[in-house]
Amino acid sequence: MDTLAIPFIVLMLYDIPFVYYQVFTFVRSFRYSKVRAKQVEVQTLLTDPPLVSILIPTKGEDKELIYNTISKLNGSDVSKSFEFIIISDDPEDYVNELKRMLSDFSNVAVLRREKPRGFKACALQYGFERSRGKYVITLDVDSIVSPEHLLEAAKYLETSGCDAVTFRWIGYTNDLNLTSLGLIISTNLVSRALFLGRFGDKFAAFPVGSGTMFRADSLRRIGGWDCDIVQDDLVVGAKMIAEGMRICPLDLPIYVEVPSSLRSFIIQQSRWALGTGETIRTSGSDILRAKISILKKLDAVWYLLQYTPIIATLLAMTYLATVVLIYPKFSPPLWLFAVWVASIGLYGLTYFVESRGLPYPDALKVRALGRISSFSAASSYYIMMGFINGLRNKKVYTITPKGKNSARLGRFLPKAPLVLGSIMMASSLRALLELNIISFMWMLYYGLAMVYTAYIAVKEG
Repeated sequence: MDTLAIPFIVLMLYDIPFVYYQVFTFVRSFRYSKVRAKQVEVQTLLTDPPLVSILIPTKGEDKELIYNTISKLNGSDVSKSFEFIIISDDPEDYVNELKRMLSDFSNVAVLRREKPRGFKACALQYGFERSRGKYVITLDVDSIVSPEHLLEAAKYLETSGCDAVTFRWIGYTNDLNLTSLGLIISTNLVSRALFLGRFGDKFAAFPVGSGTMFRADSLRRIGGWDCDIVQDDLVVGAKMIAEGMRICPLDLPIYVEVPSSLRSFIIQQSRWALGTGETIRTSGSDILRAKISILKKLDAVWYLLQYTPIIATLLAMTYLATVVLIYPKFSPPLWLFAVWVASIGLYGLTYFVESRGLPYPDALKVRALGRISSFSAASSYYIMMGFINGLRNKKVYTITPKGKNSARLGRFLPKAPLVLGSIMMASSLRALLELNIISFMWMLYYGLAMVYTAYIAVKEG
């Protein structure tokens, strides 16, 4: 074997188990319907629902959006079982106006942190310390959930041994384009594979940032949220798993707004990648030392490493581009290329299975998949930097702009993808001149993805 090929082979083979494990959990998720039927049967036995505290952290949000969210959740017979705690870091005038707008709701408290510290996690902890509910759920202000489903989740916690339950994310958008459509499908897919597909005692499910209901007592046992962390859900989940607690996925939908622009997508993904690096740094050793099964430990580690395959691919493609520019006849083994193509095909198949039922033409779904695939490749540099920042304890927290806020971002030119794409395109041309087809196709695929993404960035600006 050519020694030049070894680093590339190792980096590319690192990706493969992650792809096939996600396909496995995606297929496994369809078994959930049998479990779900038993859940409903148990829940219907309860008649006296417990109090649920709904924590909604806000900063710079449209007051009408907050009002509409509260109004919809309060417009039900079950709302007497809820208390709403809005935690705001906004100016005093803003908070006073919000209080006035919500004054008709007796179960709503608007809290203002006069000296905000930390990030979203610290705001959640502030609200949690002032809550009264037996159960606590975190919601983003733009999330949409049925009040009946909130009550159903609380009832399930009443009768199960779970310390928390997660809702299933379903993507939605107020600005439909190829980006948001692709993210709707991929959000639905990832939620199915990473949550529903990992139900059961052998898996270590994590919470979600919007749509996890906790037992308040279980949260207190682990000290709630840490004010010094960026990604609130991951560290709380790691602490619960390390304590042997159970987080149970439920097939109850919560509709979450997806980004509709490239820059919003990069901001979201780089922050999430930072959160995984941060959790590995702060809680990875706790999970490995925990008195839980080896399978659970491996599953938790796999979840926290979910962004590393895209980083490995970036390093592999950068390495291949550099080597081919110097040695244009260098070609990775054909079998590796075939394995990679099979992996891409499997992921594409799960994408289309998940997209069934969406009222859009298949041709539009294909274009949306192409755009999100390109964005994912091009954002790998920013994901890598976010992950490294998390490992280094370099805290950067930027709220994902959505809707109207996304349009205010201004011009954005992703310089790193443009440079990398140019190098890869030059490498693909160099390989083609030597009839090095395998290297040519690999470099062309990733080079075009990078350059196309830069083009979309200019077009959006």
